[in-house]
Amino acid sequence: MASIHERKGKRKTTFSVQFRLYKDGKILKQIRRTFNCKSDAKTFLSIATQIESKCKMKIAPPEEVELWVKQGHLSMEQAV
Repeated sequence: MASIHERKGKRKTTFSVQFRLYKDGKILKQIRRTFNCKSDAKTFLSIATQIESKCKMKIAPPEEVELWVKQGHLSMEQAV
């Protein structure tokens, strides 16, 4: 399940969003994206949740996967 993790450093706090890609019902890859502000992380969390659930249920249309790649949410290797 997609989630946000907060990391407090000496100089700044970062927020990472983790989500998983599934293929044939098995975890293919776990992906982490890091953001400097919580609002950006929350925005991406909703996108990551959608990507994760559609991949898990095998209902992601090719056009939508293409859009995720164009927007930089997934790399081409991850989308295959």
